[in-house]
Order: sequence, then structure tokens, then C-alpha cells
Amino acid sequence: MNKLNNCFRAFGLMAAMVCLLLSGNQAAGQSFNYGVQIGVGSFNEKWNSEFFEFTEWKEAKSGIIIKGFGELEHGSLFSTRLELGFLKKGYKTDHIFEYEGVTYELPNFSFSYNTLTIGLSEKITFLESKLQPYVKAGINFQYVLESNSHGRSLFIVSPVGHLFPIEGLDWNHTLNGNLAIGMLFNRWLFLEVDYNQGLTKAIDENIMQITERYFSVSIGVNINQLY
Repeated sequence: MNKLNNCFRAFGLMAAMVCLLLSGNQAAGQSFNYGVQIGVGSFNEKWNSEFFEFTEWKEAKSGIIIKGFGELEHGSLFSTRLELGFLKKGYKTDHIFEYEGVTYELPNFSFSYNTLTIGLSEKITFLESKLQPYVKAGINFQYVLESNSHGRSLFIVSPVGHLFPIEGLDWNHTLNGNLAIGMLFNRWLFLEVDYNQGLTKAIDENIMQITERYFSVSIGVNINQLY
């Protein structure tokens, strides 16, 4: 947890520096875009348990993505984007495994939760034209908004209906890396495909470790380019 707290402090300092940079460059007349982005993601979790001797990715679950962003252009081809958003994340499972001669299962279970995301990325645009392809890479922090997820319980069920909770698992606020490709149309409308991979574990306990990832497709608008 100390490492993650240090990451949060470092990101806070980085975000503050970006805000100062944005304000300074706006005063100097450098181009600055701002807007909104909405889309849908396919979210997933990897469960690893040495105790129960299994490792698997759960079935993906879709969820909405909403972001607001500010983007500072460094010339015509490079820019820095700072974004704040909301993610609806989750997973589905029909997990069956055996432990000490007893078969356990978690059938047809679906779980979702709300997450706040703060991201910082660098963007490279390849053409100066009406259609501008680009790539974007960066990091983001994701904070689980629902209090019941912080003390999350995982349940396994035996064939005879006995419920076995794995209780008291602390849900971490995660650091993630992301890579995206996109297309900007007439400087105001863009389509973006994003891959996001957890760099730290959402749950990191002896009995269970959980890592997250997701793919998303979204559309966005540079509001200031509309007028």
C-alpha cells in the first residue's frame, strides 16, 4: 500500500505541474483543446490463487465510460492529455474447481462496480489534414467509488449449496497503463480504441490476487473546436 500511496503523491504532483503548464501555455497563446468522451468498455479480471490452485481470466462484462479532458498541443503533431472520468467495471464467472477432493463452483455470477479514473497521456498525430490518425500512451489511477467493494467478499459455492465466503479482502486503488489508437475528424470529432492493463493488483492477498484489464471504444468531441 505504501508504494501505491507514493504513486498517488507522484501523480498528484505531476497533475499539478501539468495544470501549471496548461495555464502558462494558454497565456502564451499555445493551442489547448477541451471536451468530453463517451463509450463502452469490455472489462475483465484475472484471478490467481495458490491456495485454491487456479489461475484464470473471468468472462468479460461491458460497461459505460464517460470522461472529460483537457489537451495541450505542442506544435501540430504532439500533445499532452489530462483526463478525469467514470468507468462502470465488472466481470462474469462460472468458475468450477476442486480442492481437497471437493468440487466448488461460482455459477452464473455477475459483479459490477463504479470507478473514478484520472489519466495522463502523450499523443502523437501523424498527419495534418481533415483526417488525423494518432496514437496515445499513458498511465491512469482508478479509484473504486463504492464502499462495499473496499471490503469485498468473494464467494464460492459447493455442489450441495454451501456458501464459502472469502472475506475481508481489501480492494486497492490501482495504477494502470494504457495504449490507444484513434482518428480525429476536422479537429473536433474523434474515434478512439483503447487497451488498459492493470500494473498493480486490485486485490493482493495471500489467498487471492486479482489483476484487471479492459478494451474500450469511444467517441469524443473537442468542444472548443465547435465554434
